Amino acid sequence: MGDAIVGNIHATLQALADNVRQSDRPSPTPQARPAPAEIGPGLLLPEAVFDVIAATAPNDAIYLNESTSTTDFLWRRLPMQEQGSYYFGAAGGLGFAMPASLGVQLAEPSRRVIAVIGDGSANYSITALWTAARYKIPVVFLIMKNGTYGALRWFAQVLKVEGAPALDVPGIDFVSLAKGYGVEGVRAATADNLKQALTTALGSQTPTLIEVATLAEGF
Repeated sequence: MGDAIVGNIHATLQALADNVRQSDRPSPTPQARPAPAEIGPGLLLPEAVFDVIAATAPNDAIYLNESTSTTDFLWRRLPMQEQGSYYFGAAGGLGFAMPASLGVQLAEPSRRVIAVIGDGSANYSITALWTAARYKIPVVFLIMKNGTYGALRWFAQVLKVEGAPALDVPGIDFVSLAKGYGVEGVRAATADNLKQALTTALGSQTPTLIEVATLAEGF
């Protein structure tokens, strides 16, 4: 479904650089923070999850993102103002963020690392939890659990592919998986639950996984 282009990275970047012209456009103005997301009685909206993270995490927190279907919400709602605050596998390959978050935390021991992972993406490198537990690396793994590969559903819609198979991942218990690997695991069903769980995790010097059930918007 779709096309891929394979090329030499250096030659490709050089070709792009040779064709970029100097611009007189002013730098873009920072976007205003959006209004707080609505919090109803059911599952949390992804926007509400990011509002809680923004209100709870330290200002110099480092985020690794592999919840690809909620990336736009993350960019708009998390106040990443310090250098080196964001890591994202821009090419779209899954399985990057969980193990990479461990390396980032080891490289930046004075800052807290929060890895925001979709439930589909988490399946590609869940074994990073063992390394986190074995070496006591205090990453906070926040699993956005909506039961589906949201990014792949979006691609299917864009490409007008009907009935693409195997896009749902229901019934995975990430709290039990975390405990099986030796990592503290908690489930947050409400904004208050999430704030409390995140506060506790950020106050710990060991890794924590927080599973948050969210609405799958637009699918």
